[in-house]
Amino acid sequence: MPTILRFILCFFILLSAQFSLMAQTGDEQNQLALLYFSRGEYEKAIPLYENLYAQSHSIIYYDYLIRSHTALNQYDKAIDLTKQQSKLFPNTIYYTVTLARLYENSNQQKLADDIYQKILKKNAKTVGEYIESGKALTDNKKYDFALTVYDAGLKKFPNNEQLHLAKMELLLRMGDYENLTRSCIEMALNDVSSLENLENYLLAVFNKNVSQATQTTCQTLIEQAAAKNVQSQSLQDLLIWMYVQQNNFKRAFVFAKSLDMRYKEDGKRLFELGTIALSNEQYDIASDCFSYIIEKGKTASLYRRALTMLLEISYNKLFAHGTPTTAQVQTLERQYQTALDELGMTAETINLMRTLAHIQALYLNKTEAALNLLQTAEKLPGASSSDRAQCALERADIYLFAGDIWTANMLYAKIALDHKNNDIGNEARLKQAKVAYYNSQFSYAQALLDVLKASTSKLIANDAFELSQLISDNTIMDEDSTYYALQLFAKADLSLYQNKASEALVYLDSIQANFAYHSLTDDVLWRKAQAAQKMNDTAAMLAYLTEITQRFSYDLYADNAYFMLAEYYHFVAQDKEKAQELYKILMLDFPQSYYSTVARKRFREMEQ
Repeated sequence: MPTILRFILCFFILLSAQFSLMAQTGDEQNQLALLYFSRGEYEKAIPLYENLYAQSHSIIYYDYLIRSHTALNQYDKAIDLTKQQSKLFPNTIYYTVTLARLYENSNQQKLADDIYQKILKKNAKTVGEYIESGKALTDNKKYDFALTVYDAGLKKFPNNEQLHLAKMELLLRMGDYENLTRSCIEMALNDVSSLENLENYLLAVFNKNVSQATQTTCQTLIEQAAAKNVQSQSLQDLLIWMYVQQNNFKRAFVFAKSLDMRYKEDGKRLFELGTIALSNEQYDIASDCFSYIIEKGKTASLYRRALTMLLEISYNKLFAHGTPTTAQVQTLERQYQTALDELGMTAETINLMRTLAHIQALYLNKTEAALNLLQTAEKLPGASSSDRAQCALERADIYLFAGDIWTANMLYAKIALDHKNNDIGNEARLKQAKVAYYNSQFSYAQALLDVLKASTSKLIANDAFELSQLISDNTIMDEDSTYYALQLFAKADLSLYQNKASEALVYLDSIQANFAYHSLTDDVLWRKAQAAQKMNDTAAMLAYLTEITQRFSYDLYADNAYFMLAEYYHFVAQDKEKAQELYKILMLDFPQSYYSTVARKRFREMEQ
């Protein structure tokens, strides 16, 4: 290599090493300065930040210097530094606003006011300038000035979405919900932003932390605007959304139906509202929504889906709270069969077929018909892998229900193997663990459950945890190596699954008679409550649940018992006061419970 090239190479290596050393030193200085600053040792932090600032004039080091100087009441130094920074960056409004704030804090109000007035009088030419000025004022908590800047910008650029959103962010920060609502109305009228954007801002208005008086005022503003501007579809959609947030589904239905008729739509808006109402257990309104679509006739694009959803409502209403009579289940079966005859057996109706099979096998003892229907569903052209797996799971459940435990277990194992990394596979593994538990293979069941406790599905993880806890509590503590009490309990669980409530009670009574002080006592009470519910013995069910809440208020099934009681008083006994009291206990005493979210939702609905 020539000498000159060797010299150049060495020069760059040395230069690179020097820059690396400087960077390392700068980093060390920054860490030390930050340490002093966090401790409130500003006198030590300032020289280090001054050195770092001199090298880069970074806004980060500038901010730390300003905060350090003001903490020590060194306003003159902070003002001089800010003037210097403003000269270096004359187009950055942040430093100008900071200078005004420093004048204010050092009792130089006239100088501060002069700066604010200049900012307000400045004839900004772009949207960016208005937003930068507004944000700088907002960051310094000069909200009224920031609002004036945004309003000036909107006069020049009335339909600019960025300016509107910046103003709404400010109003939200100010807690000015009435003007925030007015801004949303204005944007909806002019189609300035997406409906989703506006809804996200209004979520803050219709929130439990906002007073009822303010919410009522904002609701009135939206209702008046919608009535005055019936031609604005966005505003009407906003009105419907507001009613849904308030659980006022009746009003939402009226307006959704009105819009559908006005714009001659195909019922899409009603279908969406019906789906939301169904998820909120507003069955009557959901039924009205889907019935309206069905009345459009079989040629309507959403007819088939609406008919299926109507059947889902009927199923949920029948089985949600209590055990229906055989006659009621037979009526539901006929409804499903009629719909299936009309719509045909296709990939689109596979869920309908699966539910019909479930009804036939588990409630009407039509095991063979149910299995044949599911096997037909699994072979349908166009059926997804997920749909086929769900049908296979239902078949395995039916085999277990009918007493063919070996076939059920083999099918669960196959589904778990075919769907290793999704919720269907996890559900199959959970059911495998339950089969092992029913067969008194407690160690094997525990091994399967340990994996499932980390499942992505909260419901699966919760069920896995409960069964795992049941097994571990009653195998570690049981001195009898045969675990006879737990074996009886597992048989009772299988009998309950197979709708043999009387048989389950025999096993449970045997545990109570032979193991009076066993750790299964609260579990036995919980299973007896479930058996009583299946037998429609309401008095016994309430007695067992109440005993759990009184004797075992902080054990595994306490939250289950409170929730089951609350649901009974809410939906069956119609005792709203008692139900609300029980939901409140769940919310306050069991915040980590799986049921606490539902309890909180029910409680708020009842308050409203």
